[in-house]
Amino acid sequence: MISRLSSHRGSSNRFRKSRKNILPTPTPTPTCTPAPISGETSTMISFAVNNGISYTTHQSGILYQIILSGNNNYPTISSDITVDYVGKLMNGTTFDSSNNVTFPLNALIEGWKIGVPLIGIGGRIKLIIPSSLAYGCQGAGIVPPNSPLYFDITLDNATNTIVSTPTPTPTPTITNTSTPTPTPTLTPIEPTQLLSNSDFSLGTTNWSATGGFGTYSYTSSNQVAVLDGILYFTYVSRTVSQSVDVSSYISSANSFEGVLNIRHRQKSDDGGYTQIDTYNFTLLFKNSGGTTITTKTTGTSNAPQNFTDITLTLNRSEIPLTFDSISTVQVQITGIDTGFWNGNHGPMVNYVNLNIS
Repeated sequence: MISRLSSHRGSSNRFRKSRKNILPTPTPTPTCTPAPISGETSTMISFAVNNGISYTTHQSGILYQIILSGNNNYPTISSDITVDYVGKLMNGTTFDSSNNVTFPLNALIEGWKIGVPLIGIGGRIKLIIPSSLAYGCQGAGIVPPNSPLYFDITLDNATNTIVSTPTPTPTPTITNTSTPTPTPTLTPIEPTQLLSNSDFSLGTTNWSATGGFGTYSYTSSNQVAVLDGILYFTYVSRTVSQSVDVSSYISSANSFEGVLNIRHRQKSDDGGYTQIDTYNFTLLFKNSGGTTITTKTTGTSNAPQNFTDITLTLNRSEIPLTFDSISTVQVQITGIDTGFWNGNHGPMVNYVNLNIS
């Protein structure tokens, strides 16, 4: 899927006939119009969230998560790379995969040229690539036109690598004896809980829900509902969310912590625990333009039997170059009764906190 048709070490077990857009010869200018990346971002983010990918947004528009950074030998555009990889469409369909196969990096799609050099040999990366950096408006084989693509790539080896080592700190030269002006130290803010109505004591106030909120019903409702300060999910997957403006805090902040207190909803009060409800807890960190900078998510998980705190954390040190551009944090909780009973049998939420410190 990502290489030319000439033989390489290793073998790909799918989709050989459609490898056409990354041949070493120049690709003809397409007669169609490539899809703008901004129009595909929401689809790419949904894929990341639904698959538990804690992504960072590259300036190219690629979403990526480095699973293993590898050693300090990084490939360049002139490298031949040996990889294991799986490629999927946004609907989850696997269109290509291969193990221990070697390609010239400069013959591959643009998304690989950008993404693979982010890891060293032995590293692993997940990429969600906009269609304009993949097969564009023309598509390729079973890849439809304007299709963002997902790849899980392990870099086994590479030629013509560069070595990335820390730059030594130079010894300062003292040119005068004047007392330097001290650099001001930011005073850390006190830990602050930012969500409104975080314990649902005011019902659904300040929260929104896909499908809207309903009235609690043990037998018939397919909407989320709040009763006596508890948020109940149901047999239809719904997402409850709240967005918070953090721009006034961000310059002095060092971390965000999201806390979800959740439990499984038993079918009856007889102590039975025969079905497992599932949830997905996600924090989306966005800039002032509404673009998601990074995300933290549990992915789809089984709800605990008793009320338990589930915690997600983002530290400034994880994204030091873009942390200060965070303007808004959106908190999302998705839940569903996997047993598909009628009524509110999904997971139960006691409170949700978003702490900044």
